[in-house]
Amino acid sequence: MGTLTTEKIDRLGRKVQREESLFDSKTVALFLIIGAEMMVFAGLLTAFQVLKVNQVMWPPYGMPKFPAMITGINTIILISSGIFLEVFVRKKMTAFYLSSLIALIAFVSIQVIEWFDLVQFGLEIVGGVYGGIYLLVIGFHATHVLFSLGWMLIHFFKGWTNTEMLRIYLWFVILVWPFVYAIVYF
Repeated sequence: MGTLTTEKIDRLGRKVQREESLFDSKTVALFLIIGAEMMVFAGLLTAFQVLKVNQVMWPPYGMPKFPAMITGINTIILISSGIFLEVFVRKKMTAFYLSSLIALIAFVSIQVIEWFDLVQFGLEIVGGVYGGIYLLVIGFHATHVLFSLGWMLIHFFKGWTNTEMLRIYLWFVILVWPFVYAIVYF
């Protein structure tokens, strides 16, 4: 199991059977990394939920409410990044790749503005658990978005054509976000 037997004809016209692995080592490594990252996200989101449930009121008195509506729009922007990348893969039009990059940049930019606004409205980063866990969870995801963005930029400037690993990773980053959004913002 896990291998594929192929039959090919060599230069001398003989049939040659070869066994090939269904998964290359890079793909397996990426899925192991994604699995580990999923566990970290699960731990962070569980910690957030435990803190939230054990509070008398949420958000705690004097702390700003997280901006769910603008973040909902930002969620659509993040998902559109993945859709643009998929269209790029099918149509090979650079405009869609650039649109995916721009959407990722917009997503992170909106989050940074949101963070500064929350701090300005009283979110305590250092002294409070509320602000600390929020920035830890959201910042952890933003780090993954920035990594995806960097990977895409390297891909673009090096002229690489195989986007399969990048697509897998970006869709992981995109698909984990609705869980983060639902748990943190509602």
